[in-house]
Amino acid sequence: MGYTGHTCNKSTTQTIVIDEPTPFDFVVTGDVPFCDSDSVLIEIPGTYTSYQWSTGATTSSIMAKEAGEYTATAFNSSGCGFTNQITMTTSPGPSIEISADTETLLPGQSAVLTASGADSYLWSPAESLSSETGATTTATPVSTTTYTVIGESQSTGCSGVAEITITVQDTGDELPVTALKMFSPNNDGTDDTWEIENMDLFPECSVRIFTRNGETVYEKAPYENWDGRGLNGTDVDEGAYYYVISCDDGKSKSGSVSVIR
Repeated sequence: MGYTGHTCNKSTTQTIVIDEPTPFDFVVTGDVPFCDSDSVLIEIPGTYTSYQWSTGATTSSIMAKEAGEYTATAFNSSGCGFTNQITMTTSPGPSIEISADTETLLPGQSAVLTASGADSYLWSPAESLSSETGATTTATPVSTTTYTVIGESQSTGCSGVAEITITVQDTGDELPVTALKMFSPNNDGTDDTWEIENMDLFPECSVRIFTRNGETVYEKAPYENWDGRGLNGTDVDEGAYYYVISCDDGKSKSGSVSVIR
């Protein structure tokens, strides 16, 4: 203590400790740039009391799902914070397109599906497809089905997705086939056999042809185009004949056909 004139002066010393937060660098798990459909993990290493991210998160790590700048502040026990920022970039996935030679089928028919826009492809569901991979596959669905293809780019490793729905018409109990009303088995190269459109799609179905008196002249499963000859191998007479197509699943069709010579 000292005196200066009539003033009494006193001094003391106090140590002030500044608890500065420990700086940090982000730890990123995953490839950057990352694909649009992917994400990467951004972590703040070390031990801190609390966290505040520009996304609103308050954890020590976040999943980055979009390109952009991410800012985070980590606070120590004294409430002091250190702020850092990191920029994430993405690679766009390929734009995939699907085409079909037809999008509406009768039961048993097939559609050729073709994908474009990528380097490799994976199709699903696999059960009714001729192949799960490749740009082109053949679909033979038993009911209306939505097919998905994932296409991947070799240059970026990123993928894109597309879908297409193939509709299978419900024909009820009637077999979806179309038979000629007449044919002329005279070996002139025109309508020499009785053709039934789409019959090849139903090999389990039997075709029986008979006269108006009920006499069977032809019966076969799977069907082979009738050439106008009876079971004994001789030509049947001109006139009207009747047919019944019967299948194991209960579908059927009947009608008449005329033989003209």
